[in-house]
Amino acid sequence: MTGWWLLVAMGCGAPAALHPTARLSWDFEANPASGVVAVLPWVDLTDPIEVRRDTWIFGDVGTRRGVLRTWRTEEVTLVPDAVADAIPGAMYAAVDDLDVRFLPEKWPLGVRERVEAVLRRRGDVAGALADVAAALGTDAVLVTWFEDLEGAPLTAEVLPGEIVRTEVGPVLVEFRDEPYRVTGRIGFAWVDARGDLVVRYEDRFEDVLTGDREPDDIGRRVARVFAGEVAKVFPVASSFPGPSEPAPAAPAPKPMLVGRGAAP
Repeated sequence: MTGWWLLVAMGCGAPAALHPTARLSWDFEANPASGVVAVLPWVDLTDPIEVRRDTWIFGDVGTRRGVLRTWRTEEVTLVPDAVADAIPGAMYAAVDDLDVRFLPEKWPLGVRERVEAVLRRRGDVAGALADVAAALGTDAVLVTWFEDLEGAPLTAEVLPGEIVRTEVGPVLVEFRDEPYRVTGRIGFAWVDARGDLVVRYEDRFEDVLTGDREPDDIGRRVARVFAGEVAKVFPVASSFPGPSEPAPAAPAPKPMLVGRGAAP
């Protein structure tokens, strides 16, 4: 009886199968990257962002603040460009001995739409990009995409004069500044000309737009954080010694010194 109940418990506790479109936030293969990498314009998977006119307690924001919120909303739409532009430099800074050269390239005619369709249905990104690298004649391609990009005014969360804790630090909420919390999900795929995946990574981010913090500032920070995470699993040639290289010799053991009379 005990064994029968154990089997039932094990069956009930078994993890559910993954949804067919589900995938891990990261993936990589041991394919060292080198040569010329074509950096393609980012792919937009986001919904249009509407101007928020609500407040925490005072109703509509009025004309002057409505203009400022319109400006902040337009700044939110500039964040993906800023992040995508900053990623190559962030990768150079994060990955040791990165032996590649990034070159901006345009999408071949009609290819961007096909890649966007694959990303929307969460299909085989590496397979979709293999033909892109071949068509461009480069050693690899790098593509960034954005999902769920949103901007929310902090004055719709708390009263002015309060401090809001964010991932980039405390922010003072003011009507004159209308700080915006920017959130979204970013994806990144690096595929070589053979169609082999070098690395793919996806993650959410949060940042804040203020009068002193512009889209370019957010772009540099998000790219730096993103590249730092990618660097943890990024394959470089020095990470994979050839089979002819001898293993490093173990250091000779040092003699143990025992007693007061032992020589230093």
